[in-house]
Amino acid sequence: MKIIDLIYSLKELQLSAEFSHWITRSEPRHRALEKLYTELRDETDKLVECSIGSGFIGPVSSFHSTHINLDLDNSIEDLISRNLDLLKRGAKQLSDQEELQDIIYDIMNLLNKTMYILTLS
Repeated sequence: MKIIDLIYSLKELQLSAEFSHWITRSEPRHRALEKLYTELRDETDKLVECSIGSGFIGPVSSFHSTHINLDLDNSIEDLISRNLDLLKRGAKQLSDQEELQDIIYDIMNLLNKTMYILTLS
């Protein structure tokens, strides 16, 4: 798996969480999704900057906006689960890159906490 694919998937999750937050009728779910998309935006930014600095991805000009697709047909829980699987694989592949791994683990913690909160709402 390429780290750029992980970044695109995280951005898709972030945008899907933001849209889901707008349409939910549950206040606890609304707050949990807002926390998810705001914190995920910051963590993804760290991942991108660290990846560029480490040479794992090229300059920002190499990004293509056509890769971002909103997946509003699946539940946000399914999207979170899919991203958790991708993050686990990414962490294994980056075993020699502590800083990138730490960011990935922070994102995994955020997603796990969000999943827990969503099961309560």
